[in-house]
Amino acid sequence: TQNLAYTGGYLQNYLPTVTFSGGWSSMGTGSAYILPRFAELELILTDNWSWQRGRHFLQAGGNILWGTHREYSNSGPSTTGTFSFTGATTGNSVADFDLGYAATFAQSSTQVRKNIHYPLDTLYVQDQWHPSSRLTVTGGLRFFYMPEPHEQPGYEVSFEPSLFNPMNAPIVSTKGLITPTPTYDPANGLIYNGKNGIPSNLSDAHKYYFSPVVGFAFDPRGDGKTSFRGGYSINYTKSAANSDCAVSCITAPVIQNVSLVNVNFPDPIGGAAAPVSASVIYGEDRPNMRAAMVQTFSASVQHQFPGNWVISIAGAGDRDTHLPQMLNLNQRGSAQCYDFNPLINTHNH
Repeated sequence: TQNLAYTGGYLQNYLPTVTFSGGWSSMGTGSAYILPRFAELELILTDNWSWQRGRHFLQAGGNILWGTHREYSNSGPSTTGTFSFTGATTGNSVADFDLGYAATFAQSSTQVRKNIHYPLDTLYVQDQWHPSSRLTVTGGLRFFYMPEPHEQPGYEVSFEPSLFNPMNAPIVSTKGLITPTPTYDPANGLIYNGKNGIPSNLSDAHKYYFSPVVGFAFDPRGDGKTSFRGGYSINYTKSAANSDCAVSCITAPVIQNVSLVNVNFPDPIGGAAAPVSASVIYGEDRPNMRAAMVQTFSASVQHQFPGNWVISIAGAGDRDTHLPQMLNLNQRGSAQCYDFNPLINTHNH
């Protein structure tokens, strides 16, 4: 069985994804998406410098990186189409498949080849100082220019609660079904990157970061048999959630999805349209979009005893902050220090 999938302006014959309830394995397209022509390019310019002067060993340098990812991604159902067999007709999902009675069919209109751009520029300076033969102190500072990545303008969609107008909201039942009103606006509260004053990466609130590092090594007796060491640093990391959007935010109107119920297999044409339901709308906390910060610290003591026995006691830890997380604005009290927004539910019944 083949299904015609519309991908970027042309039709291709791809196997659809077929799923069964009751513990049966799915079959068809092994991956949810067909992802041709993935490309990754990073242009890097690096230079480092060092200088030994007296009791100081100075180091400095920098790194300029301009990265580009070109990859396909879509949001929602597969572009190859997904048939679901639940046993709605015969009571057995496999029997429904043999008879060609699918419970649902869903498919996305197209794929989007994202052009993700991200600069990552850093400068650092560090000094290793030997104030005495028994003590070494190291200190340094690294500067990051690391704004959020961005895609082509108009492709990233985000929900902005402050722009949501309750008068343009539909009536939503407790089961999630939508009843449009005369003033219903499907794009109510949505913003698009690079449009209407919105930055290409949705937010430029945090793009500069400073990363200090300090450490020491101390030999109290100067005989090379006892040492105390310690260190502390601040680092930043871009998790998968920071690499593009915090969530999959390429949705309508760039990508449209169709959902049908009670369809024939393998030809879903003629199936009934699924009831219009409220979809999950993702948004970014734009003023607080930033790289995750990791603080690391350690301390240790080592001593060498006669007979070349060495005892070491050490401890290390880290503290992570600004980690990305997903919160439900419609859920009252979903998280501490995050206020419920009553405007969103004004028209919900």
